[in-house]
Amino acid sequence: MQNALSMSKELPPTLVNINGEILSLDDARIGVFDRGFLYGDSLYEVARSYGGTFFGLEEHLTRLQKSADLCRMVLAQPSKEYANEIYRTFHAFRKLPGQQSADVYCRLIVTRGAGRIGFGLGAIQTPTQYVILIQPISPFTASLTPEHFEKGLNLSIAKRIRNDPRALDPAAKTGNYLNSLLAYLEVTAQDFDDALMVNADGHLTEGTTFNFFYARRGIVATPPLDIGILDGITRTFVIQLARELGYEVR
Repeated sequence: MQNALSMSKELPPTLVNINGEILSLDDARIGVFDRGFLYGDSLYEVARSYGGTFFGLEEHLTRLQKSADLCRMVLAQPSKEYANEIYRTFHAFRKLPGQQSADVYCRLIVTRGAGRIGFGLGAIQTPTQYVILIQPISPFTASLTPEHFEKGLNLSIAKRIRNDPRALDPAAKTGNYLNSLLAYLEVTAQDFDDALMVNADGHLTEGTTFNFFYARRGIVATPPLDIGILDGITRTFVIQLARELGYEVR
């Protein structure tokens, strides 16, 4: 396994906030008995900044609370603390060399806590734990190139279906991402760029990491929430803006 310290040198500039302590990537550590590591028992939200302000952060934190409710997780920290720590870490990041005006990617992860091995809540010995990751925004990731942005993506419908809401509700944005990850690996092994996923009834739901829309004859359409999808923040804003511009949205 590649040493974590050597790997960090290959990653973009990053600051990490663990439970209120801002650390470099080399110094950041998560305990092996954290339930996010042991069981994928965690929630997360991702937001990006524009001109120094995080877009839709209040909406993201509201959804985090809804995810916690769906997962029976009692958050020990109020939303205001998460928001304050996100901005505090962001401002610290902007003091790094070359990052004074950078806009960033922010990932907030909240785990149920750490303790002994076992599902029972009695095994947990800490309140909910949180981690904030801040990195510079880049329009192109390892899997997306300028050509993708110009010509679009080559998508395939995965054979692996989307989690049924009666099993693991996609409306909860959890750290347990294996369902989407396996769908992505399935189609990219066949030289597609990404996957669309259907539910048990064969209805299109969403992509592996994204909601989707299509436009036809002046009508904008997107799967409904009750089909088993995440209530995407960007999805909500797209629907609102499309209607304000006079499009019919279904």
